[in-house]
Amino acid sequence: MKTKRFLVPIIVLILLVGILFGGFFVYKKFIYKDTSYVGQWTRQVDMTEFVTDVMDIWLDESIDGDLAEYGNERVVISINLVMNSNGSWSESVDEAVYAEAQQQAIRVAAAGLTSFLEKRLATAEVTPESVGKTVEELVQEAIGMSAEDYIKNYGPELLPSITDLNKTYAHNGSYKVEKGILARTGLAEDTVYEIYSVQDDFLLISAKSDKDEGIVVENATTNSIGVAIDSPDNDSQTDTSSTDTSDTSDGTSDSQNVSPAAGVVYPLVYVRK
Repeated sequence: MKTKRFLVPIIVLILLVGILFGGFFVYKKFIYKDTSYVGQWTRQVDMTEFVTDVMDIWLDESIDGDLAEYGNERVVISINLVMNSNGSWSESVDEAVYAEAQQQAIRVAAAGLTSFLEKRLATAEVTPESVGKTVEELVQEAIGMSAEDYIKNYGPELLPSITDLNKTYAHNGSYKVEKGILARTGLAEDTVYEIYSVQDDFLLISAKSDKDEGIVVENATTNSIGVAIDSPDNDSQTDTSSTDTSDTSDGTSDSQNVSPAAGVVYPLVYVRK
């Protein structure tokens, strides 16, 4: 009798634990829906090489191969991604960061112009040491203003306009996620399937998927976070800037890592805003 009394609580405890784990399994399998991807995200696109290429052409250095030196400052724009809980998404260039990038571009270009003129003056044996003036003072005398002011007034267009950039980077449409696959409409194809993961405050879209997993994306016309942007004409999309570098060391082909939408090279790394 004492043994039975001792076993009853143990049996009840085992049943309760079984029910608890069974309920948790049912919740995770059939009820729980991961929404960690919902929210506002941003990624960076390095435009430094674009700016230095523009300057190299403008300085016409190909004649003698005398390359300008641009320093270590980077020119970076941001692409904002909004993933709404209703199944809609949108992406566009961050206007405030673009304005900062324009100033970064001027400083980078001015550094190149300064080094270019310094080398030209040196060929005439005019150096800071020989005349007792700084490089900046010599440049000021040579062009009548600071290098930055000269670039602002007489230099080339260092960056594509934000309108042109959005022809490459601005999209909006509907999406659905399932089994680690993000299915999106609003890009160059009817539906693009991408492999994605969320780790802490990072959203990684690592590559195109060659499987659609039977995912059907329903149209979501409302945008609950921010304002949806008009979809650009896909036929007119051209890549007017340098894009993120792609790591294909995992053995995937280049065609799998390049989206049919212009300006997208995998992997795409977003940070939560």
